[in-house]
Formats: sequence, structure tokens, C-alpha cells
Amino acid sequence: AKEYKLANYIRRFTYLSMDAMTTSPVEGNNNAIKHGQFRIHSNMNLSQSLPKVYGGVNSRIERSISQAKRDTGKTSYSSRAATADFVNVKGQSLVDRNFDSRFKYKGAQTDTETWKVWCFDSKRHNTFLSEPWCYLPYYHRVHNLEVRRSGEKLFIHCSCGFYHRTGLPCPHFFFLIDEIDLMMIHVRYWKVYHAYFNEDSDIGRYLTRAQAQQFENRTCGIPIMSCHLSKLKQKTGLDTMPAYLEGTTEADWNQATYVLSQQACTFTDFDNYKNRTPTSEDECGFGDFNGGDDNESHSTYVTNEANRMHQEIEVAAKSCDKMSDDEKKWCGKIVLKTARP
Repeated sequence: AKEYKLANYIRRFTYLSMDAMTTSPVEGNNNAIKHGQFRIHSNMNLSQSLPKVYGGVNSRIERSISQAKRDTGKTSYSSRAATADFVNVKGQSLVDRNFDSRFKYKGAQTDTETWKVWCFDSKRHNTFLSEPWCYLPYYHRVHNLEVRRSGEKLFIHCSCGFYHRTGLPCPHFFFLIDEIDLMMIHVRYWKVYHAYFNEDSDIGRYLTRAQAQQFENRTCGIPIMSCHLSKLKQKTGLDTMPAYLEGTTEADWNQATYVLSQQACTFTDFDNYKNRTPTSEDECGFGDFNGGDDNESHSTYVTNEANRMHQEIEVAAKSCDKMSDDEKKWCGKIVLKTARP
């Protein structure tokens, strides 16, 4: 039952995120090939099935182009963004979602053209509190945003990689640049792209060049103009670093610093950090979370019992490294035998 639930969730997630009912592009074409006007079956030979396959492909492409040309003349009332009439419905809805969620983020400027953005308010959905999802670790992250240049062009690169994967600005970007511009959205989301791309016309050649330029700069980040960068630098002063952005306090920055100090900070680690008993060391700073001698008591341990258990695990791990393969197999059998009810 658990395996079925897991497979069903993966299928639903794939459908919602990738517009497909399967993770395989080959399996995704089964319905189009086996059903409809140009369907094929096992009784057909190669000379009969191939014309039907590419006939169906051409038919679906023509329908898609016709629908895209009709969409170019439609007015969108679902969004108040200035780009709503130029971007398709799917792309604009994703951009609006990221733009509206920018208010829950915190941020600070750490260098002349570098910022840290984070959000620790997210909670697990009730679905993920039950088995088997409760065994999966969830992490807090602090994303790094920096200005990059390619010739005279300006970009803001975010470490989350959302723009590199989808071609749409992430909410961390909108926390810094609270403006939606058409140049920030990849050309494949423009309404005219599916209608006129690769046509032997001026607009077709322009779209081809625009796509080629975005492919060349795809690792640079989200394109911006010099006016966007000027407004961003005016939000904070450069006298002291870090410079907190609007809505960010020193306590928020301390939490972000703790997450950055960890190699991987789970939700549980973060909750333990927030609920810890303050010490005199906290008044001066964080102290050493990852360094120090092995015999020293780390401030990240909630209780003395947790510290003792960690030390015992370290001693056992060091002794296991010195064991031979036969001794490790023998210990594994003893552990399995002891664990059985």
C-alpha cells in the first residue's frame, strides 16, 4: 500500500509539474499514437504505420500553431501584470505566483553586488506528516543572488536555479526587483513564439535570434536593465555589511547565519536551534558550530544525552574504519540478529 501511494504521488506530481502522465517522453506519446484519427496497431506493417505516425505529428503541430495564433488576439483578465497580454497563460500564472510570494522572504546585502535571500516560515503540509513522507528530510536554504555581466548586458543569478530550469524569474529575484518585465521571461513563454517561431518572416527570424541569445546567456541568470540595478542598490546603504533589506531584522539574519553555517540544515535542526536555551556565548555571537575539538561540547546539541550519543557514534565509527571486511560482515550479522523481534 505504501509503494502504491508513493507511485501515485509521483505520477500526480509529474503531471502537475511537467504536463505529463509519465516521466518518459516515449510513453507520453502512447495515447496519441494508439488512439485517434492516425492510430496504428500491431497488424500494420512499416510502410502503413510510418505515414500515419508523421501524419499525426503534423496534424498536432498544425492544431497547436492555430491555437497559438488565436491566443495572440485574446485579452487576459486573470492578471494585472503589464506582461499579461504578451505571455501565455501558463507562463504568466507562474510568474504571478512567484511575484506575489515575494513578501514572505527576508534578505540582506552582503557585498556591493551580492545578496542573501531566505524564507524560514514554510511548514510541512499535513500530507507529509504521515508515513512514508515523514521519514524524508526537509531542508532550509539561504539563496545567494549576485550580479553577473556578459558584455554590456546585466543579469542577476540566483543559486536556486529556478530560472535555469524553467526560464521564469524566481520569488527570490522578485524580493529584490519588485517589477515584472517582458525581458525577464524566456522567449518560449511569449504568445507569438508558438505562433510564428521558425517562420520565414521578420518576426520568425527575430524569435530565432532571441532564443539563440538566451541560450548563450542561460547560465548568467535573469536579464535586467541598469535602472533595475540602480533602484536595487538604493534600497540599502553600503556603509556596513550586512545591510538588512525591508522587513528583515537582526534576529532573522542570525537565523540565516546559522543555516549557512550548517552543511545541511533540516527543519528539525532549525527548530532545535530556535528552541535552544540561550547561553552567554549567544550574546557575543554564534560560536563555532562545525569546528572545535572532538572532546568539546558543541552548542548545537539540545541535551547532554544527545552529546553523549554523538560521541559514542564517533568512537564506533572510528573503530569500524580499522576493522577488516570479515569483521564488518560478522558485526553486521550480529546487529541484524539483535534487531529481529
